[in-house]
Amino acid sequence: MGFGLIFAGYFCFFCMRLIPIDIFGFFMMFCGFKKLKEYNNGFKRCESISLVCFAYSVLYGVFQILMLSGVLKITVSTQFTFVENLIYYSLLFLLHFHLYSGVKDIANFCDMPNTVIKASRCLSCAGVYYGFTFLLYVLKLMPIKAELFLVTLNSMFFALNLLMLIWLCMNVSLIFDCYKNIVTDEILEQEQQKIEKFQLRYGNKNKKTNK
Repeated sequence: MGFGLIFAGYFCFFCMRLIPIDIFGFFMMFCGFKKLKEYNNGFKRCESISLVCFAYSVLYGVFQILMLSGVLKITVSTQFTFVENLIYYSLLFLLHFHLYSGVKDIANFCDMPNTVIKASRCLSCAGVYYGFTFLLYVLKLMPIKAELFLVTLNSMFFALNLLMLIWLCMNVSLIFDCYKNIVTDEILEQEQQKIEKFQLRYGNKNKKTNK
């Protein structure tokens, strides 16, 4: 159930932040990590980070709504946008780092080498993606108006978006593997309850038939 909530939430928080749909994504991920935190410290840290991301997304969503509705009339500087993005992407990097750490530990314990390899690849890709992202935002702050520079910068942003799509697919595949193959105590309890209900229902019928 924990990995299922994380899987569902993952689709939401990568959507455009102009529509505050990532709020629901972070909330679902927080609920998922809350269920998994007893199994690994990495998930416990993810619970805290996803809660911070949720609060941040709520504030950002309110800010955007006030801006779009005209209630709040201020000009957002490029420097402010850079700092805001720096905070947001730093939180996301920490969230992914501890997610991969937790998945690798549990996958090692459950003897799932393919999942360990997937988590390592996702971590490497995350490092490249976020490093590339910070570099591009720094370059964007530079007061260079040369046409070649701007064309190169736009091409780099296109490459970054392509890398993000590849990385997103890798993450979805990793989380789905965990959802499909890792059984938590909660799932075992649910299955045990189903077995007990089945035995109680059909066991009584068999007894009546034998009589």
